[in-house]
Amino acid sequence: MNIKRLVLGTAAGALAVTGAQAADLPVVVEPVEYVRICDAYGTGFYYIPGTETCLRVAGRIRADYQAFGDLDTDNFEVTSRGYDRDVEQGYRFRARAYIYMDSRTATEYGLLRTFTELQFTNDNGGLGVNLENAFIQFGGLTFGRTRSFWDYTDAMGGSQFFFEAPTSDTKINVAAYTATFGNGFSASLSIEDYGGDRQAGVENAYQRFEWVPDLVANIRVDQGWGSAQLMGFLGYREAGLLGSGGWYTDSDSDVAFGVGGGVSVNVPFGTGTSIGIQAAYAHGGPDYVAADVSNGFTPAFDGYYNPVTNDLDLTDAFSIAGALSTSFTPAIAYTLAGGYAFFDQNDNSTFGDVQTITVDGYLTYEIVQNFVLGAGLQYKYVDTDNAGEGSALAGFLRAQRTF
Repeated sequence: MNIKRLVLGTAAGALAVTGAQAADLPVVVEPVEYVRICDAYGTGFYYIPGTETCLRVAGRIRADYQAFGDLDTDNFEVTSRGYDRDVEQGYRFRARAYIYMDSRTATEYGLLRTFTELQFTNDNGGLGVNLENAFIQFGGLTFGRTRSFWDYTDAMGGSQFFFEAPTSDTKINVAAYTATFGNGFSASLSIEDYGGDRQAGVENAYQRFEWVPDLVANIRVDQGWGSAQLMGFLGYREAGLLGSGGWYTDSDSDVAFGVGGGVSVNVPFGTGTSIGIQAAYAHGGPDYVAADVSNGFTPAFDGYYNPVTNDLDLTDAFSIAGALSTSFTPAIAYTLAGGYAFFDQNDNSTFGDVQTITVDGYLTYEIVQNFVLGAGLQYKYVDTDNAGEGSALAGFLRAQRTF
């Protein structure tokens, strides 16, 4: 009995000592991986945990309060072809949210970048979602949806056009290469989709544009004095009548092309003053000389097809525009812009020749950093050979917060 008690007591004591030692052991804690700041590409970037990719997530909220109406009409109502064309109201309230995601990774072959911009808009017409940008850049290569390499927006400063602007400002799907030569000089060659974002259609026919995309090229310089760009495009247009099987019974085709150029100069007057001017000519591509022609704001088409003679007559378009942008103080800025566009169309087309004049003014006040209140006013005049003429005035107030 004594031996049994001795054995049990010894075992209990050993367990007690072992338990005490185990309680004294430190608890193993998984290491915490903190988000690292990435300052190589500017403010707001951070490393995605576990990677060497830097990411910046940003956004913007914009609220617009707009009013517009026709001033003078001679069978042509400008506003009915503008922003109120769907709801037939003289005003529009609009709220828009932007989401930006910018990723960058340094590789042994150069910088790998992706950029995404989503827009969510609610206005009189309801809710809309738009993929504004979605592209990949690697070295000098660009793939995806981005601004057309034809477009040169520097000359127009901060103008805010209500209706069709007398310049091109288009986001489109591209496959492009940009070569940089140093001292601010570069050249780009881009294959671009001539689809819904550019195509204005052929009047009186079915247009076929999917055979080949447009080829766009530019030469650009960016230096301390400002910037300048020369650009051109080459395309193919085909139009005709379709038979019951979906094939052409007759068709005609032509080569489309265009050239343009612009310059923006920083003026040593006030704070951040610049003056810009640009001009463009297009044969068979009116949207290259004026934005949103394909939306019907301006009644211009790629061309006119005559089924009797089986002839495709492409539209010749020309525009010239300019702007003055200045800052009266570090917080108050103003842009005055305007332009003229002319579309030489077939005499038998619905509207015939079309010419437009647009004047735009935009005043902004940055109350605190990245919070802006703005006010804009625009006058537009449209004259058509076959459908009369008209003019309209539009104004808006804006509150915008970028973060």
